[in-house]
Amino acid sequence: MEAINQIGIYQIENLVLQRVPFTLLDLTKDSNLIAPFEHLNPYYLNFLKAQILKTTAAEYKATEKFQALPKEAPIVVICDVGNESLKISHELEAEGYINVFYVTGGFASLKTPN
Repeated sequence: MEAINQIGIYQIENLVLQRVPFTLLDLTKDSNLIAPFEHLNPYYLNFLKAQILKTTAAEYKATEKFQALPKEAPIVVICDVGNESLKISHELEAEGYINVFYVTGGFASLKTPN
C-alpha cells in the first residue's frame, strides 16, 4: 500500500488554530490526545476536544457522529503507533472519503512543538 495523506502535530495544531472543522478519529487505547496541545489557549483546546471522536477500529463506522460525516469532510485518523490508522485511512479512501489523513507513527510520534 502506498502512503496516503500523512499529517503531524504541526499540521493538526494549524487546523486547530485556524478552527478548521475536522474529525479526529481517535483509535488510541489510553492516550491523552490533548496533552501535546496543552500549551494552547483553552479556547483552542475546547475546539480540539469537540473534534475528537474516541472509538475503536471495529466500532467507528457505527457511531452517529461518523455516519453523519459527508464524504468530503476532513478526517484525521490516529492510533497508538500508526499501523491501524494507516489501514483505516486506506479503507476510508476506498469508500470514497476524499480528505482522509493519518498520523504517521501514531500518538507515539507526537511531540509537543517548542
